[in-house]
Amino acid sequence: MNPAINDTGGAPGYVQLTLGRTRLLLPRSELLSLDAQPVIGPAGNDGSVGTVPLRNEILPLYNFDEQLQLLHEAQDDRRDCACLGHDSKAIGILCDKAEVVDGTGMQVIPLPACMKSMHTPVEALALQGTKILCVCNLEGITGLISALRGDGTP
Repeated sequence: MNPAINDTGGAPGYVQLTLGRTRLLLPRSELLSLDAQPVIGPAGNDGSVGTVPLRNEILPLYNFDEQLQLLHEAQDDRRDCACLGHDSKAIGILCDKAEVVDGTGMQVIPLPACMKSMHTPVEALALQGTKILCVCNLEGITGLISALRGDGTP
């Protein structure tokens, strides 16, 4: 775990998760920890690929492909884990790369209402140089997990 991410003095405003060619951008305030090569515990019945310890809790660990579909197993080449939390929700997400990024110079463009759906957590697109990032938050991701499981529960 990287203890420096808990230092909020002058910290960047976002965490970027890379899933193949897809780059998710989430609020830095939802980041609980970044971990390279996490210790993965057994999977549950919740669509997770396993569990990951964080402080005194065990969080479900999810793995998405670049189309944001749930994968049912961990990939050996995915070495990073971002633990995200807000209110009473907390999860881990396996990714190719997880990093805290500075939002300076980033242009955020909200998605039109006709493009929003419960099948995508993306709320906006962010342009940073030549990169296009999909802006979302933990609530959107847990809503997507619930929709993909088809059970209506986060």
